[in-house]
Amino acid sequence: MESGENVCDNAKCEFLTKFVELEKVLTQQTKDFNDVKLELSNRTAKFEAYFEKLEKTKVVLERQLALDVQKSLSKPVTTQSLPKNEKDQLLKRIAYLESKLASQDIRSCQKEYHELRTSYNALKVKFDSLNRQKWNINVSKSSKPKESVLEKVHTGESSKRLSTKGFSITT
Repeated sequence: MESGENVCDNAKCEFLTKFVELEKVLTQQTKDFNDVKLELSNRTAKFEAYFEKLEKTKVVLERQLALDVQKSLSKPVTTQSLPKNEKDQLLKRIAYLESKLASQDIRSCQKEYHELRTSYNALKVKFDSLNRQKWNINVSKSSKPKESVLEKVHTGESSKRLSTKGFSITT
């Protein structure tokens, strides 16, 4: 009878040890997941704020360009003050500078946007991967164990002293 109790105590001790170990793993992985989730949220907020800032900058530049164009056109230019070819050259130069400014601004903003979007997508992939890993761990814990605890228990005497969470069992 004592041998049966001893086997039961060994199995219980081994089960508790495994349970405590799995709790620690789960706690650490949950912490890691939450850390990555927080980091991703922070970076996402930064990207969104940056995109909003870029949009506001674009609006300011467009207004400034419109004012500059309006000022340059509001100056009194008469046919007497400028010869026709100079006037045409000036208008061509203004149009050229406007198009150059607009294309440079759009290109630099688009390039920066694509770089940020790529970085954001990489973070999202990492976040999704961690999310899937956490889900897989939860699913695997709810499924049956791969190895039976009773298969590990042996009936021989042991001098090992096992302790788990405040109590110890001598096998």
